[in-house]
Amino acid sequence: MGHGHTRIACLSGPDVSTSRDRVVGYERALAEAALTALPVLRRPFGGRAGYEALETLLAGPNPPTALFVTSDLAALGLLRAATDRGLRVPDDLAVASFDGIEYAAYTSPGLTTAEQPIFEMGKLAAELLVGALGDEPRPSGLRTLPTRLTVRGSCGCADSFVRSSNTLLDRGDRRE
Repeated sequence: MGHGHTRIACLSGPDVSTSRDRVVGYERALAEAALTALPVLRRPFGGRAGYEALETLLAGPNPPTALFVTSDLAALGLLRAATDRGLRVPDDLAVASFDGIEYAAYTSPGLTTAEQPIFEMGKLAAELLVGALGDEPRPSGLRTLPTRLTVRGSCGCADSFVRSSNTLLDRGDRRE
């Protein structure tokens, strides 16, 4: 997957735990690749924030050639801003994100994203809630679920449209 980018910027959501954790991952990945992390740009969550952030991210004499965005919705806005500005993704600017929302598969090019196990997160939350409402002891500590990188065209890899795996029916979880 290495596409030779050395100037990779990060667009993050506001200073909350999920955004902070994703920024830590970005910084760790760059450190492991012996690359210097650029300053992180924090904006509110959402597509409008991603759209409006692109100008700031690309300002300066040495703009990044790739972006990591801590939210798929912000990345969708950023992709639209890139198109409106005449930039070609991934030729002029590569983009990768985090969340794994269904709509990431429908952009052109498709958005490369780290997918959260949303179904499993909901199931675990329901189990913990039901347990808390009953007499079960409350488990302490942090629960970590695995993510999966879904590589699409926005990072520079081949972009073939494949049905999203985020729906219940795609996973075989049939509900009558």
